[in-house]
Amino acid sequence: MQLIKLIGTGSLNASLGKTVLEECFESGDDPGNIVAAKGYVPINDLTVVEQLLVMLSTRIRKRLPTI
Repeated sequence: MQLIKLIGTGSLNASLGKTVLEECFESGDDPGNIVAAKGYVPINDLTVVEQLLVMLSTRIRKRLPTI
């Protein structure tokens, strides 16, 4: 029930919900504790994702030899 509320309120997305559910079965802990301990937070802001991709592509280009 707690896991459903976390997904329903947007605190977790479906992918993280699946991960938390698996960890609940493995550890016996409740979803709220797992989310807090692991720091699971969905990234819903596309600008954050875009900034991360730009940063990673810049790092990759710096490591690749020039042709």
